[in-house]
Order: sequence, then structure tokens, then C-alpha cells
Amino acid sequence: MQELLRVGLIYRIHPKITAMAGSAYLLNYPYSQYPSVSPYVRSPEKRMFEQIAISDSLQSLSILHRFRLEQRWSGRMDSADVKKVDYWNYTNRIRYLIRISKPIIRSLNGKGGLYAVGQNEIFISFGKNVKSNIFNQNRLTFLIGTRITKSLSLECGYLNQIIQQANIIDNKRSEEHTSELQSRVDI
Repeated sequence: MQELLRVGLIYRIHPKITAMAGSAYLLNYPYSQYPSVSPYVRSPEKRMFEQIAISDSLQSLSILHRFRLEQRWSGRMDSADVKKVDYWNYTNRIRYLIRISKPIIRSLNGKGGLYAVGQNEIFISFGKNVKSNIFNQNRLTFLIGTRITKSLSLECGYLNQIIQQANIIDNKRSEEHTSELQSRVDI
């Protein structure tokens, strides 16, 4: 559905609080019965973002709250030349993620072992170019992970996603529900 390159700089404000600023470049591919991008071509998107992440623990649970503000430029192709962006549509979006993880099997050396993750992220769009679909999407995820090194982890699991489209079908806003397997590598 999407190719994503995201880079950013992280600043540790406090042992439990980090700030990050960065940018991202995406290519969105058409999918589903009512794609939000052209059904024939991938569409580009540019983003800048700022975020604050707050981590804490409660007994054996690790808890993360992440607040991200995004400035988004979505490329629109309205002409016959599907390789040329006709204009960039600017919108804003705020994202809130809560992530809770718990060790399942501890390793002896602090590496390896298994942990379980449950997380939910909600996306809210705002600004003058957002007409009616303020609620953008929600992602509920359950994962099993392992830490390879201090800075490298692998996770696999299940993602349930609700996306509200801008399309109106039968006088109702189109909503897409997807369920898929997800894998991540965090470095």
C-alpha cells in the first residue's frame, strides 16, 4: 500500500521524555475497492513532523505515549500525464499512540527473549483543506517481538485498521476496514 522513508533527529529531554523532528517521503499505491489515490498510479506525499514521546513503566509493563504533529503535502494528479504532480494539497494531522509491552520470556543476558505488545493509534486531520473527514484512521495492533541488540528489535503480529476515505458512496462517507499481518524492524 505504501513505501515510506522517514528520517529525524531525536533529543532526550529527560530519561523518560524524547522530542523528535523530521521529514518523510511516501509513495501511496492504489488499493481497495475505493482507492483514495488514483486507481492507475502511485501518488507522492511529503511530510514534516514533530513529536513528543513519554515512556513509563508499571510493574512489568512498559508504557509509551507518543504525540505526533504532521504537516502533509499530498501530490494530486488530475491531468492525463500521470507522472506529473498537478498540485500539492496541504493538510495537518495529529496522531496519538499508546503502546504497552510486557516481557513473555526473559533472556539471561538481556538480549533475545520475547515480549508482547498491544498498541492503538488514532489519526485526526485538521486545517482549512480538511473538509469533512476529521477522523482519518485508527490502527489497533498486537505484536510479538524480540530484542536482538540494545538498538535493534524485530516484531511480527496483527494490525486492524479503520480508514475514513474522502469518498461519498450511497450518501455516506466511505470507511475501509483492513486486517493484515505486520512485521517491523526497529533500529
